[in-house]
Amino acid sequence: MTTGVERALAVEHWLLISASDVSDAYWAWKEGDVTFLRCGARFTAVRLPADVVNRAAGTRRARAVDAFLAEALGGGPVIVSNGHHTYYALVSRAAGRAWASRGAAVLAPGTWIEVPPPSRTEGRGKEAYWAVSMREPGALCRADLVAAMVESAVSSGDESCTDRA
Repeated sequence: MTTGVERALAVEHWLLISASDVSDAYWAWKEGDVTFLRCGARFTAVRLPADVVNRAAGTRRARAVDAFLAEALGGGPVIVSNGHHTYYALVSRAAGRAWASRGAAVLAPGTWIEVPPPSRTEGRGKEAYWAVSMREPGALCRADLVAAMVESAVSSGDESCTDRA
């Protein structure tokens, strides 16, 4: 049986493979700082503007949006960059080859993304955090679910989102 601590360490190590300096990235996380990981080796990311995600969720309330993302994306990992008002859904590196969704973009291989410590699951101010934590190494969002969520937001047009909880 795997404990939560063992699973968290396995996720951390799996992610750190994408750092240019694993030791520096590890210590940044231990200090509570973000690190930068490179897309392309193990995963890539779909950059989702906050307004698209909020429209899909029907709210701007962070906890409600996070819960919506967990359900809509089947529990796949999502990072929030509050400073840039952007969400990043982590998907397989192969997802970018077939991406055809309006309103979001798959990051090119070699693109660096800001990644908070896996334990940071709530945002404070402009800090990046995990809206949906990675459950286990390699457990990524399904690209088709990300595309469907984006399409539902884009097709709803410019309707303002409500603040349903």
